[in-house]
Amino acid sequence: MQVFHSIRLAFLASFAGWLIQCPVSAAEPDSQPIPTYSVVVQDIDYYPIYKADLASNEYSGYLRDLMDAFAAAEGIRFEYKVRPVRRMIWEYTRGLYDFALPDHPNWNKAEKLGMELSYSPPLLHFADGLYVLRENAGITREQMADYGTIHGFTPWKFQDRIDQGDVELITASSPENLVLMALAGMFRETR
Repeated sequence: MQVFHSIRLAFLASFAGWLIQCPVSAAEPDSQPIPTYSVVVQDIDYYPIYKADLASNEYSGYLRDLMDAFAAAEGIRFEYKVRPVRRMIWEYTRGLYDFALPDHPNWNKAEKLGMELSYSPPLLHFADGLYVLRENAGITREQMADYGTIHGFTPWKFQDRIDQGDVELITASSPENLVLMALAGMFRETR
């Protein structure tokens, strides 16, 4: 099963709107310091799109390169803070950071309820897929008993079945851990 969706970034659209209202120019020698903004990012290895490491607070990949190019063009600087997915949203919605990256209108709706967020046009288009063991290659959505995803991800395409109790949601800290769990037989893939 493939599902196509777009990743939208609350950051770029809201920041672009702010720039229109409050233009920032590049700092010249002996002038004001370069404005710096905090960007909270997910502690996930989703390379080459992005890779973040909580222990070292290292952040790299395409999104980092894109953000840094934008910052350089606008004469500003971003400081990235790597956080676990759920904590990232919790802290962002409480105003601890200027921006969250990535984000999508369908993600963490309850946590963002009442917030006025703007989203950019899609920067990337993804083809999501479901991986099953070879012996379950013909499984249908209706036959799934378990669904694995990364902690904090919102499985909105399966949320109706999860809410009805038709599918049990199992989470892990990384895509690699989900694969290892499946290989170890930790999923009941069919009913």
